[in-house]
Amino acid sequence: MKLWLVVYIMGKVAVSVGPLPYDMDECHVRAAEKVKEFDEGFERNADKVWTLDGKTVSREDVKVECVETDVRPALEEFEEGGIQ
Repeated sequence: MKLWLVVYIMGKVAVSVGPLPYDMDECHVRAAEKVKEFDEGFERNADKVWTLDGKTVSREDVKVECVETDVRPALEEFEEGGIQ
């Protein structure tokens, strides 16, 4: 199995990074750092309404996870323009 850092937005794979050269513990540390970056970004831009596929994106719609799988998690289709 290979290890990947995956960002989900509204349940869809938006980013997959890997295979990673470190173990699950290190992946969790890096995932926590990414979560903090998302938290800070949403906080800094609290007055902005983010949308994706015509729906409002909240902080709770963004997940960062460490995933073990043999193949790269496939990026999923978003409507043209991506996150706004």
